Amino acid sequence: MKHALAGIAVLVLPILATAQPATAADPTPVAGVTVSPAVKCLAPRRPADPGVPAPKVVSSFPAPGAVVRPGKLIVRITFDLPMACGGTFLDASPLMAPFAGGDRVVKMTVDRKTFRIEGYVGKNSRYGLWLNHGPVRDFMGLSGQPLESYGLTFSTSSGPAVATVAEALAEDGEATGR
Repeated sequence: MKHALAGIAVLVLPILATAQPATAADPTPVAGVTVSPAVKCLAPRRPADPGVPAPKVVSSFPAPGAVVRPGKLIVRITFDLPMACGGTFLDASPLMAPFAGGDRVVKMTVDRKTFRIEGYVGKNSRYGLWLNHGPVRDFMGLSGQPLESYGLTFSTSSGPAVATVAEALAEDGEATGR
């Protein structure tokens, strides 16, 4: 399968421009919802820590090979180690990419192990993307080790379209605790 090196480079941006590093005590429950502060972007260690393994993807939404509803989609990538900010989601040509061109904002969890990015997918289609594929290896753990190459392909159904961010998040059982 031919893989294009075109992609969307992203910088994981904090929600607030004045964000400070989060600590374990920072999340605050407010009326049944836990509000977490924005995460400060950190660069990978240079040179890389030699004794630390390369980070790996441990789960994603959609899962590899899954069939999801068309419409708004929140792609979730969860890593086994804390990650630095930044990376490129590469097209997995000839499959379509779930992210249209332009800048994207990726949201990172406080533990720096989960990235979420919003996309849109059509009905009855196949989609794919790569992280750290070929010469583009810019997803890095905080240790400075590059992420092991990861490919994700999935399909969409002919079902009703997901219309809102809340509905898109509810599709991901890990995001809702199902």
